[in-house]
Amino acid sequence: AVGPGHHQHEFLAAEAAERTSDIGRAEAMLAGLDAAIAADSVLSSLVKRYLKEVPRRRIRLQRDAGDVAAARRIAAEAATRFPTDEGFAAFVDGLD
Repeated sequence: AVGPGHHQHEFLAAEAAERTSDIGRAEAMLAGLDAAIAADSVLSSLVKRYLKEVPRRRIRLQRDAGDVAAARRIAAEAATRFPTDEGFAAFVDGLD
């Protein structure tokens, strides 16, 4: 799970939405959480493996929904935020 406080609840709520096949709601919740993390100095200082989980889930949701362009965009944004993680850049190149 991600982050302290209510942000962890947001992550879990997004997971619940995904499990009930409300993919649009799950993606919107994760996008909001991703933006909140990026904008908050405390949240953005969390362990990177937690920070990376949000864009990874967003990428998977978009890819599984067939929106490859959105998945690529999210992967490209994540590659910029996490330049030492080659997985995001490879994801951008490997999506087709």
